[in-house]
Amino acid sequence: MHQGCLRAGMLLFSLTGCGAETRVEPKGLSDSNVSLATAMDTAPGSVRIVLSAFHTKVGSPPRSELEHFRAIPDGIILANGSAVLADKYARRLVLMRESADLQLLAPSGEGPGEVRHPSGLIRLGDDQFAVLDNALYRLTVFEVGGRSFSVVRSEPTMRQPRRICALPDRYVGVQYSPQDNGFFQEFPFGAEPKRPFGRAPTMPHLVNQVYARGFILCIEKPPGVVAVLMNGELSAYDLPNQFRWKRRVPGFEPMMIEEQGSSVVTALIPDSALSANLPVALVRLDSMTAALQLMHFSRDDGTTRGVPVARGITTLLVDTRSGTLIGSQDDLPQVLDALDGRILVGGNEPEPWVAITTYTLVRERR
Repeated sequence: MHQGCLRAGMLLFSLTGCGAETRVEPKGLSDSNVSLATAMDTAPGSVRIVLSAFHTKVGSPPRSELEHFRAIPDGIILANGSAVLADKYARRLVLMRESADLQLLAPSGEGPGEVRHPSGLIRLGDDQFAVLDNALYRLTVFEVGGRSFSVVRSEPTMRQPRRICALPDRYVGVQYSPQDNGFFQEFPFGAEPKRPFGRAPTMPHLVNQVYARGFILCIEKPPGVVAVLMNGELSAYDLPNQFRWKRRVPGFEPMMIEEQGSSVVTALIPDSALSANLPVALVRLDSMTAALQLMHFSRDDGTTRGVPVARGITTLLVDTRSGTLIGSQDDLPQVLDALDGRILVGGNEPEPWVAITTYTLVRERR
C-alpha cells in the first residue's frame, strides 16, 4: 500500500486510492482541436497578494463539533460577508459568519435541504447559492438571510462534474466525457446539458478521468472559463467552445496514475520520484487575475521509499486574458474563494481550519 495516502491524501480532495506497482506513463499533453500546451510567458512586472491579519482560525482548535473539520472544506463567500463551507467528509454544509460564528445549513441525509456529498458550491446572487451533490445527483439552491435560511429549489442533474463555476444563466463543470472525449460541459439552469467541449488528451479513459479532477472558474465578459487539470494544463475557452489559450503550469510535477483493469489507482508521488507539485486551487481575484495554487509534496526521508508529506503551497498569479504569469509567492495559505476584497483561506496545521480576511493586489515594477 502507498503510505502517502495515509498521511497526505486528505489534502487533495479525493485523489486517493492506493496500491499496485505498475505505472501508466503520460504520453504527452495534446488537444487535437487546437494545439499543444505552450510555456507560460512571464510579465515584466510583479503582482502579489497581501492579506490583512486574521486572529481567528476557525477549527484550530475546534471549539465545537461544527468546527471539527475532517479536512480543509470547500467554501464560497457570500455578498453579505459570510461564507458557506462544504465539509464533504462530514457530509454537511456550514455557514460561517464574519464573526466566525458557525451555523449548520444542511445536515447529512437524502431529504430536502440535506446533502450526502457536497462537491461544488456556486454563488447565484447576493443571498443565494447552490450546492451540487455528487451522491444525490441534484443541485439545490439555498437562500440565506440574517439568522434564517431556506431551500429555494432543487433539480436533478444528469452528469456529475467534480468542480463547477457559475454564469448568470448556467453553470459550467469540469469532468471527462468518454463519449465526447471532452473535459468541460455547460449546464443551463432548468434545461438539458450542452455537449462537452475541450478535447481530452489521447489517453485511456480512466487516466483522463483523473486529469479532470481539477479546478474551474467562470469569466462573465465575454462568457468563458479558465480551468486547470491534473495533467498540468491551464486553459481558457470562450463559450460556446471557442479555444483561447493553453499553457503548461510552471513547476508542475505529476502524481502517480495507475490503470488496473476497470479501475485507476493514484498516489501523490510516482514510485520512482521524490516529489510532486499538484494543483489545489484556482480562484478568481478580479476581472483579469486568478490565483493558481500548487501544493508541494516530497518524501520524508529523501528516498523513493519515503512517505509523501505536504511541504507548502506556491501561489501563481495568472492573467486570465492571456495565460501570462504575473506573480509568484510562497507565503500564503490555501485560497478557497475571493469576493470584493474579501478572501477565504484555510490550512491543515495543527488541525484543518478556515478564516475570512481582506486582501489587496500589489502591483510592482521591476
